[in-house]
Amino acid sequence: MPLLVVDDDAHIHTLLDKILRGEAFEAIHASSPEAALELAASRSFMLALVDLHYVGSGVSGFTLLDRLRELDPHIEPVVMSSSSRFEDVRGAMRAGAGDYLPKGFGKGELLHSLERALERRRWKRMEKRVRAESRGRALLVGEAAAMRELKDKIAKFAPAEAPVLITGETGTGKELVAASLHAGGMDPSAPFVAVNCAALPASTIDSFFFGHERGAFTGADQARGGVFEEAEGGTLFLDEVNSLPLELQGRLLRVLQEKKTRRLGGSREIPVEFRLVTASNQDLETLVQNGTFREDLFFRVGVLRLGLPPLRNRLEDLPNLAASLLPNRQLEPDLWAVFRGHSWPGNVRELRNLLQALDVLAPPDEVLKVEYLPENALRSFTREAGEAPADLQGFVNERESREREFLGRAYRSARGNISAMARTLNLDRSHLHQKLVKLGIHAARG
Repeated sequence: MPLLVVDDDAHIHTLLDKILRGEAFEAIHASSPEAALELAASRSFMLALVDLHYVGSGVSGFTLLDRLRELDPHIEPVVMSSSSRFEDVRGAMRAGAGDYLPKGFGKGELLHSLERALERRRWKRMEKRVRAESRGRALLVGEAAAMRELKDKIAKFAPAEAPVLITGETGTGKELVAASLHAGGMDPSAPFVAVNCAALPASTIDSFFFGHERGAFTGADQARGGVFEEAEGGTLFLDEVNSLPLELQGRLLRVLQEKKTRRLGGSREIPVEFRLVTASNQDLETLVQNGTFREDLFFRVGVLRLGLPPLRNRLEDLPNLAASLLPNRQLEPDLWAVFRGHSWPGNVRELRNLLQALDVLAPPDEVLKVEYLPENALRSFTREAGEAPADLQGFVNERESREREFLGRAYRSARGNISAMARTLNLDRSHLHQKLVKLGIHAARG
Protein backbone atom coordinates (compact mmCIF):
# COMPACT_ATOMS: atom_id res chain seq x y z
CA MET A 1 0.00 0.00 0.00
CA PRO A 2 1.56 3.33 -1.08
CA LEU A 3 2.50 5.70 1.74
CA LEU A 4 3.56 9.26 0.91
CA VAL A 5 6.57 10.24 3.08
CA VAL A 6 7.51 13.95 3.15
CA ASP A 7 10.69 15.11 4.90
CA ASP A 8 13.72 17.19 3.94
CA ASP A 9 16.03 14.94 5.99
CA ALA A 10 17.46 12.11 3.88
CA HIS A 11 18.22 10.09 7.02
CA ILE A 12 14.50 9.91 7.84
CA HIS A 13 13.79 8.40 4.43
CA THR A 14 16.53 5.81 4.92
CA LEU A 15 15.23 4.97 8.39
CA LEU A 16 11.65 4.56 7.17
CA ASP A 17 12.72 2.32 4.29
CA LYS A 18 14.48 0.12 6.83
CA ILE A 19 11.52 0.05 9.23
CA LEU A 20 8.92 -0.63 6.53
CA ARG A 21 10.90 -3.32 4.69
CA GLY A 22 8.72 -6.41 4.53
CA GLU A 23 5.64 -4.57 5.84
CA ALA A 24 2.41 -3.79 4.01
CA PHE A 25 3.37 -0.16 3.41
CA GLU A 26 5.40 1.02 0.41
CA ALA A 27 7.12 4.35 1.11
CA ILE A 28 7.01 6.86 -1.77
CA HIS A 29 9.45 9.63 -0.89
CA ALA A 30 9.31 13.40 -1.35
CA SER A 31 12.02 15.71 0.01
CA SER A 32 9.88 18.88 -0.08
CA PRO A 33 6.23 19.91 0.13
CA GLU A 34 6.32 20.95 -3.53
CA ALA A 35 7.51 17.50 -4.62
CA ALA A 36 4.89 15.89 -2.38
CA LEU A 37 2.09 17.89 -3.97
CA GLU A 38 3.27 16.88 -7.45
CA LEU A 39 3.19 13.23 -6.41
CA ALA A 40 -0.23 13.55 -4.78
CA ALA A 41 -1.61 15.19 -7.91
CA SER A 42 -0.43 12.34 -10.12
CA ARG A 43 -1.40 9.30 -8.00
CA SER A 44 -3.53 8.25 -5.07
CA PHE A 45 -2.27 7.74 -1.52
CA MET A 46 -4.28 6.34 1.37
CA LEU A 47 -1.84 7.67 3.98
CA ALA A 48 0.73 10.46 4.24
CA LEU A 49 3.56 10.69 6.81
CA VAL A 50 4.46 14.38 6.93
CA ASP A 51 7.08 16.51 8.69
CA LEU A 52 6.01 19.99 9.84
CA HIS A 53 9.05 22.17 9.12
CA TYR A 54 11.14 22.40 5.93
CA VAL A 55 14.32 24.33 5.25
CA GLY A 56 14.21 26.51 2.14
CA SER A 57 10.56 25.85 1.29
CA GLY A 58 7.83 28.45 1.13
CA VAL A 59 5.24 25.81 2.06
CA SER A 60 4.84 24.83 5.72
CA GLY A 61 3.77 21.45 6.94
CA PHE A 62 0.40 22.89 7.97
CA THR A 63 -0.19 24.28 4.48
CA LEU A 64 0.91 20.97 2.99
CA LEU A 65 -1.69 19.13 5.08
CA ASP A 66 -4.41 21.48 3.83
CA ARG A 67 -3.37 21.08 0.18
CA LEU A 68 -3.11 17.32 0.41
CA ARG A 69 -6.67 17.25 1.71
CA GLU A 70 -7.76 19.52 -1.15
CA LEU A 71 -6.26 17.07 -3.65
CA ASP A 72 -7.74 14.03 -1.92
CA PRO A 73 -10.26 14.53 0.93
CA HIS A 74 -9.87 10.86 1.90
CA ILE A 75 -6.10 10.88 2.50
CA GLU A 76 -5.26 10.25 6.16
CA PRO A 77 -2.17 12.21 7.32
CA VAL A 78 0.12 11.39 10.23
CA VAL A 79 2.57 14.06 11.40
CA MET A 80 6.12 13.27 12.50
CA SER A 81 8.16 16.07 14.00
CA SER A 82 11.00 16.81 16.38
CA SER A 83 8.95 19.72 17.75
CA SER A 84 7.07 19.24 21.02
CA ARG A 85 5.53 22.74 21.01
CA PHE A 86 1.84 22.64 21.81
CA GLU A 87 1.09 25.01 18.94
CA ASP A 88 2.58 22.51 16.50
CA VAL A 89 0.63 19.60 17.95
CA ARG A 90 -2.58 21.60 18.01
CA GLY A 91 -2.02 23.02 14.54
CA ALA A 92 -1.37 19.57 13.11
CA MET A 93 -4.57 18.22 14.64
CA ARG A 94 -6.57 21.18 13.34
CA ALA A 95 -5.10 20.63 9.88
CA GLY A 96 -6.44 17.08 9.89
CA ALA A 97 -3.60 14.96 11.25
CA GLY A 98 -4.98 12.07 13.24
CA ASP A 99 -1.73 11.31 15.03
CA TYR A 100 1.48 13.12 16.05
CA LEU A 101 4.69 11.08 16.18
CA PRO A 102 7.70 12.66 17.93
CA LYS A 103 10.85 11.87 15.97
CA GLY A 104 12.86 9.13 17.55
CA PHE A 105 9.91 6.76 17.23
CA GLY A 106 10.50 3.03 16.91
CA LYS A 107 9.08 0.48 14.52
CA GLY A 108 6.24 -0.51 16.82
CA GLU A 109 5.11 3.07 17.36
CA LEU A 110 5.19 3.84 13.65
CA LEU A 111 3.29 0.73 12.54
CA HIS A 112 0.71 1.22 15.30
CA SER A 113 0.20 4.82 14.21
CA LEU A 114 -0.19 3.85 10.53
CA GLU A 115 -2.66 1.09 11.38
CA ARG A 116 -4.71 3.53 13.43
CA ALA A 117 -4.66 5.97 10.51
CA LEU A 118 -6.03 3.25 8.22
CA GLU A 119 -8.73 2.53 10.77
CA ARG A 120 -9.70 6.22 10.96
CA ARG A 121 -9.91 6.39 7.18
CA ARG A 122 -12.21 3.36 7.05
CA TRP A 123 -14.51 4.64 9.77
CA LYS A 124 -14.69 8.13 8.30
CA ARG A 125 -15.79 6.71 4.96
CA MET A 126 -18.34 4.49 6.70
CA GLU A 127 -19.60 7.41 8.81
CA LYS A 128 -19.98 9.55 5.69
CA ARG A 129 -21.96 6.80 4.02
CA VAL A 130 -24.13 6.40 7.12
CA ARG A 131 -24.97 10.10 7.18
CA ALA A 132 -25.70 10.23 3.46
CA GLU A 133 -27.89 7.14 3.41
CA SER A 134 -29.67 7.37 6.73
CA ARG A 135 -30.54 11.10 6.67
CA GLY A 136 -30.88 11.27 10.40
CA ARG A 137 -31.71 7.59 11.04
CA ALA A 138 -29.31 5.05 12.46
CA LEU A 139 -28.12 2.71 9.70
CA LEU A 140 -26.65 -0.34 11.38
CA VAL A 141 -26.52 -3.58 9.42
CA GLY A 142 -28.22 -6.62 10.93
CA GLU A 143 -31.61 -8.02 11.87
CA ALA A 144 -30.63 -10.22 14.81
CA ALA A 145 -32.71 -9.66 17.94
CA ALA A 146 -29.83 -7.85 19.67
CA MET A 147 -29.42 -5.50 16.70
CA ARG A 148 -33.15 -4.75 16.48
CA GLU A 149 -33.10 -3.85 20.16
CA LEU A 150 -30.03 -1.66 19.64
CA LYS A 151 -31.66 0.19 16.72
CA ASP A 152 -34.78 0.80 18.77
CA LYS A 153 -32.74 2.27 21.61
CA ILE A 154 -30.75 4.49 19.24
CA ALA A 155 -34.01 5.82 17.78
CA LYS A 156 -35.24 6.62 21.31
CA PHE A 157 -31.96 8.05 22.60
CA ALA A 158 -30.98 10.15 19.56
CA PRO A 159 -33.38 13.09 20.11
CA ALA A 160 -32.61 13.22 23.85
CA GLU A 161 -30.06 15.54 25.40
CA ALA A 162 -28.95 13.15 28.13
CA PRO A 163 -25.40 11.71 27.98
CA VAL A 164 -25.04 8.24 26.46
CA LEU A 165 -22.45 5.62 27.44
CA ILE A 166 -21.65 3.06 24.73
CA THR A 167 -20.02 -0.19 25.82
CA GLY A 168 -18.83 -3.12 23.78
CA GLU A 169 -15.82 -5.10 22.71
CA THR A 170 -13.20 -3.69 20.37
CA GLY A 171 -14.41 -3.66 16.78
CA THR A 172 -18.16 -3.61 17.46
CA GLY A 173 -18.63 -0.12 15.99
CA LYS A 174 -18.89 2.26 18.94
CA GLU A 175 -17.97 5.36 16.92
CA LEU A 176 -20.48 4.41 14.22
CA VAL A 177 -23.20 4.23 16.89
CA ALA A 178 -22.12 7.61 18.27
CA ALA A 179 -22.33 9.12 14.76
CA SER A 180 -25.78 7.54 14.34
CA LEU A 181 -26.95 9.13 17.62
CA HIS A 182 -25.72 12.48 16.37
CA ALA A 183 -27.25 12.03 12.90
CA GLY A 184 -30.63 11.25 14.47
CA GLY A 185 -30.46 14.17 16.89
CA MET A 186 -32.07 17.58 16.81
CA ASP A 187 -29.46 19.12 14.49
CA PRO A 188 -27.41 16.64 12.40
CA SER A 189 -25.59 19.57 10.74
CA ALA A 190 -24.09 20.65 14.09
CA PRO A 191 -20.49 19.69 14.91
CA PHE A 192 -19.67 16.07 15.66
CA VAL A 193 -16.32 16.08 17.47
CA ALA A 194 -14.77 12.65 18.03
CA VAL A 195 -11.81 12.29 20.42
CA ASN A 196 -9.82 9.12 21.07
CA CYS A 197 -8.82 9.73 24.67
CA ALA A 198 -6.20 6.98 24.61
CA ALA A 199 -4.27 8.65 21.77
CA LEU A 200 -3.81 12.10 23.34
CA PRO A 201 -0.28 13.10 24.51
CA ALA A 202 -0.25 13.57 28.27
CA SER A 203 1.75 16.80 27.94
CA THR A 204 -0.93 18.58 25.88
CA ILE A 205 -4.15 16.94 27.00
CA ASP A 206 -5.31 19.87 29.17
CA SER A 207 -4.83 22.38 26.38
CA PHE A 208 -6.49 20.01 23.92
CA PHE A 209 -9.68 19.87 26.00
CA PHE A 210 -9.80 23.36 27.51
CA GLY A 211 -7.85 25.46 25.02
CA HIS A 212 -5.54 28.27 26.10
CA GLU A 213 -5.00 32.01 25.91
CA ARG A 214 -2.03 33.58 24.18
CA GLY A 215 1.06 33.44 26.40
CA ALA A 216 -0.42 30.79 28.71
CA PHE A 217 2.77 28.76 28.30
CA THR A 218 5.89 28.67 26.15
CA GLY A 219 4.86 28.33 22.53
CA ALA A 220 1.30 29.60 23.01
CA ASP A 221 1.60 32.26 20.32
CA GLN A 222 -2.14 32.71 19.90
CA ALA A 223 -5.35 31.84 21.72
CA ARG A 224 -7.04 28.55 20.89
CA GLY A 225 -10.35 27.03 21.93
CA GLY A 226 -10.54 23.49 23.24
CA VAL A 227 -12.74 20.61 22.13
CA PHE A 228 -15.52 21.68 24.49
CA GLU A 229 -15.81 24.90 22.49
CA GLU A 230 -15.47 23.06 19.17
CA ALA A 231 -18.42 20.84 20.04
CA GLU A 232 -20.67 23.81 20.87
CA GLY A 233 -24.23 23.06 19.81
CA GLY A 234 -23.35 19.53 18.65
CA THR A 235 -22.02 16.22 19.96
CA LEU A 236 -18.75 15.51 21.75
CA PHE A 237 -17.80 11.82 21.47
CA LEU A 238 -15.12 10.65 23.89
CA ASP A 239 -13.91 7.20 22.85
CA GLU A 240 -11.99 5.14 25.43
CA VAL A 241 -13.10 7.59 28.12
CA ASN A 242 -11.65 5.17 30.67
CA SER A 243 -8.17 6.36 29.57
CA LEU A 244 -8.66 9.89 30.96
CA PRO A 245 -6.42 10.73 33.96
CA LEU A 246 -8.31 11.07 37.26
CA GLU A 247 -7.56 14.79 37.55
CA LEU A 248 -8.98 15.46 34.10
CA GLN A 249 -12.02 13.34 34.94
CA GLY A 250 -12.79 15.77 37.77
CA ARG A 251 -12.46 18.79 35.50
CA LEU A 252 -14.65 17.14 32.85
CA LEU A 253 -17.30 16.53 35.51
CA ARG A 254 -17.20 20.21 36.45
CA VAL A 255 -17.72 21.25 32.83
CA LEU A 256 -20.71 18.92 32.54
CA GLN A 257 -22.25 20.22 35.75
CA GLU A 258 -21.64 23.94 35.22
CA LYS A 259 -21.75 23.96 31.40
CA LYS A 260 -18.81 26.34 31.43
CA THR A 261 -15.13 26.01 30.57
CA ARG A 262 -12.08 28.18 31.13
CA ARG A 263 -9.02 28.23 28.88
CA LEU A 264 -5.56 27.75 30.32
CA GLY A 265 -4.22 31.16 31.28
CA GLY A 266 -7.69 32.68 30.95
CA SER A 267 -9.81 34.46 33.55
CA ARG A 268 -13.28 34.32 31.98
CA GLU A 269 -15.64 31.38 31.91
CA ILE A 270 -16.99 30.41 28.50
CA PRO A 271 -20.49 28.87 28.30
CA VAL A 272 -20.58 25.56 26.42
CA GLU A 273 -23.54 23.41 25.42
CA PHE A 274 -23.05 20.01 23.79
CA ARG A 275 -24.40 16.46 23.82
CA LEU A 276 -21.89 14.09 25.44
CA VAL A 277 -21.49 10.55 24.14
CA THR A 278 -18.77 8.35 25.64
CA ALA A 279 -17.51 4.84 24.89
CA SER A 280 -15.42 2.27 26.70
CA ASN A 281 -14.29 -1.28 25.94
CA GLN A 282 -13.68 -1.81 29.66
CA ASP A 283 -16.27 -2.17 32.42
CA LEU A 284 -16.41 1.28 34.06
CA GLU A 285 -18.08 -0.10 37.19
CA THR A 286 -15.05 -2.32 37.76
CA LEU A 287 -12.75 0.65 37.17
CA VAL A 288 -14.76 2.64 39.73
CA GLN A 289 -14.23 -0.15 42.26
CA ASN A 290 -10.50 -0.17 41.43
CA GLY A 291 -10.29 3.59 41.96
CA THR A 292 -9.21 4.43 38.39
CA PHE A 293 -12.51 6.00 37.31
CA ARG A 294 -14.54 8.51 39.30
CA GLU A 295 -17.88 7.21 40.53
CA ASP A 296 -19.59 10.60 40.19
CA LEU A 297 -18.41 10.91 36.58
CA PHE A 298 -19.54 7.34 35.86
CA PHE A 299 -23.10 8.18 36.91
CA ARG A 300 -22.95 11.42 34.95
CA VAL A 301 -21.84 9.89 31.64
CA GLY A 302 -23.98 6.76 32.00
CA VAL A 303 -27.44 8.32 32.19
CA LEU A 304 -28.41 6.36 29.07
CA ARG A 305 -26.50 3.19 28.15
CA LEU A 306 -26.06 1.22 24.96
CA GLY A 307 -24.38 -2.18 24.96
CA LEU A 308 -23.17 -3.36 21.56
CA PRO A 309 -23.47 -7.11 20.92
CA PRO A 310 -20.36 -9.02 19.82
CA LEU A 311 -20.50 -10.53 16.35
CA ARG A 312 -20.38 -14.11 17.72
CA ASN A 313 -23.80 -13.47 19.30
CA ARG A 314 -25.42 -12.45 16.01
CA LEU A 315 -23.94 -14.76 13.41
CA GLU A 316 -27.21 -14.67 11.45
CA ASP A 317 -26.19 -11.14 10.43
CA LEU A 318 -23.03 -12.35 8.64
CA PRO A 319 -24.61 -12.42 5.14
CA ASN A 320 -26.02 -8.90 5.46
CA LEU A 321 -22.76 -7.59 6.89
CA ALA A 322 -20.71 -9.20 4.13
CA ALA A 323 -23.07 -7.83 1.46
CA SER A 324 -22.72 -4.36 2.97
CA LEU A 325 -18.92 -4.48 3.37
CA LEU A 326 -18.17 -6.26 0.06
CA PRO A 327 -21.24 -5.82 -2.16
CA ASN A 328 -19.78 -7.13 -5.43
CA ARG A 329 -18.45 -10.52 -4.29
CA GLN A 330 -20.12 -13.81 -3.40
CA LEU A 331 -18.93 -16.40 -0.87
CA GLU A 332 -19.03 -20.15 -1.41
CA PRO A 333 -21.07 -22.28 1.08
CA ASP A 334 -17.95 -23.83 2.66
CA LEU A 335 -16.62 -20.37 3.48
CA TRP A 336 -19.93 -19.43 5.12
CA ALA A 337 -19.68 -22.59 7.21
CA VAL A 338 -16.18 -21.60 8.33
CA PHE A 339 -17.35 -18.08 9.17
CA ARG A 340 -20.21 -19.40 11.29
CA GLY A 341 -17.79 -21.58 13.26
CA HIS A 342 -15.44 -18.71 14.09
CA SER A 343 -15.62 -16.77 17.38
CA TRP A 344 -14.76 -13.37 15.78
CA PRO A 345 -12.74 -11.86 18.65
CA GLY A 346 -12.21 -8.72 16.54
CA ASN A 347 -15.93 -8.47 15.73
CA VAL A 348 -17.13 -6.51 12.68
CA ARG A 349 -13.72 -4.89 12.27
CA GLU A 350 -12.13 -8.34 11.94
CA LEU A 351 -14.79 -9.38 9.40
CA ARG A 352 -14.23 -6.23 7.37
CA ASN A 353 -10.45 -6.65 7.29
CA LEU A 354 -10.77 -10.33 6.34
CA LEU A 355 -13.20 -9.59 3.51
CA GLN A 356 -10.85 -6.90 2.18
CA ALA A 357 -7.98 -9.42 2.21
CA LEU A 358 -10.12 -12.00 0.41
CA ASP A 359 -11.11 -9.43 -2.20
CA VAL A 360 -7.41 -8.82 -2.95
CA LEU A 361 -6.28 -12.46 -2.83
CA ALA A 362 -9.09 -13.97 -4.91
CA PRO A 363 -9.15 -13.58 -8.72
CA PRO A 364 -11.48 -10.77 -9.88
CA ASP A 365 -15.16 -11.70 -10.32
CA GLU A 366 -14.62 -15.15 -8.79
CA VAL A 367 -16.60 -16.58 -5.88
CA LEU A 368 -14.62 -16.24 -2.64
CA LYS A 369 -13.42 -19.62 -1.40
CA VAL A 370 -11.76 -21.07 1.69
CA GLU A 371 -8.54 -21.55 -0.26
CA TYR A 372 -8.18 -17.76 -0.66
CA LEU A 373 -8.11 -17.11 3.09
CA PRO A 374 -4.88 -15.45 4.30
CA GLU A 375 -2.53 -17.89 6.01
CA ASN A 376 -2.97 -16.41 9.49
CA ALA A 377 -6.78 -16.55 9.22
CA LEU A 378 -6.71 -20.05 7.77
CA ARG A 379 -4.68 -21.38 10.68
CA SER A 380 -6.85 -19.53 13.22
CA PHE A 381 -10.01 -20.98 11.70
CA THR A 382 -8.42 -24.45 11.59
CA ARG A 383 -7.83 -24.40 15.36
CA GLU A 384 -11.51 -23.57 15.93
CA ALA A 385 -13.06 -25.65 13.17
CA GLY A 386 -13.50 -29.02 14.89
CA GLU A 387 -15.87 -30.93 12.61
CA ALA A 388 -16.59 -28.01 10.26
CA PRO A 389 -17.83 -29.07 6.80
CA ALA A 390 -14.82 -27.62 5.01
CA ASP A 391 -11.58 -29.60 5.16
CA LEU A 392 -9.58 -26.67 6.49
CA GLN A 393 -6.56 -28.74 7.48
CA GLY A 394 -6.41 -30.05 3.94
CA PHE A 395 -6.21 -26.49 2.61
CA VAL A 396 -3.48 -25.68 5.12
CA ASN A 397 -1.48 -28.75 4.10
CA GLU A 398 -1.96 -28.08 0.40
CA ARG A 399 -0.90 -24.46 0.72
CA GLU A 400 2.15 -25.41 2.77
CA SER A 401 3.10 -28.04 0.19
CA ARG A 402 2.90 -25.52 -2.67
CA GLU A 403 4.90 -23.01 -0.65
CA ARG A 404 7.57 -25.61 0.19
CA GLU A 405 7.89 -26.58 -3.49
CA PHE A 406 8.17 -22.97 -4.69
CA LEU A 407 10.67 -21.87 -2.03
CA GLY A 408 12.65 -25.05 -2.46
CA ARG A 409 13.18 -24.32 -6.16
CA ALA A 410 14.15 -20.73 -5.39
CA TYR A 411 16.54 -21.90 -2.65
CA ARG A 412 18.28 -24.32 -5.00
CA SER A 413 18.42 -21.68 -7.74
CA ALA A 414 20.13 -19.29 -5.30
CA ARG A 415 22.54 -22.09 -4.25
CA GLY A 416 21.44 -21.69 -0.65
CA ASN A 417 22.25 -17.96 -0.54
CA ILE A 418 19.30 -16.65 1.49
CA SER A 419 20.30 -12.98 1.09
CA ALA A 420 20.31 -13.29 -2.69
CA MET A 421 17.06 -15.22 -2.57
CA ALA A 422 15.42 -12.50 -0.42
CA ARG A 423 16.50 -9.80 -2.88
CA THR A 424 15.13 -11.76 -5.83
CA LEU A 425 11.77 -12.41 -4.14
CA ASN A 426 11.64 -8.94 -2.53
CA LEU A 427 11.17 -10.46 0.93
CA ASP A 428 12.55 -9.62 4.34
CA ARG A 429 15.60 -11.84 4.88
CA SER A 430 14.93 -12.69 8.54
CA HIS A 431 11.34 -13.65 7.80
CA LEU A 432 12.41 -15.71 4.80
CA HIS A 433 15.07 -17.49 6.90
CA GLN A 434 12.47 -18.43 9.52
CA LYS A 435 10.13 -19.71 6.81
CA LEU A 436 12.83 -21.85 5.20
CA VAL A 437 13.77 -23.39 8.53
CA LYS A 438 10.12 -24.00 9.40
CA LEU A 439 9.50 -25.77 6.07
CA GLY A 440 12.63 -27.90 6.46
CA ILE A 441 14.36 -26.37 3.42
CA HIS A 442 17.23 -24.81 5.36
CA ALA A 443 18.85 -26.23 8.47
CA ALA A 444 19.04 -23.85 11.43
CA ARG A 445 22.45 -23.43 13.00
CA GLY A 446 22.78 -24.77 16.50
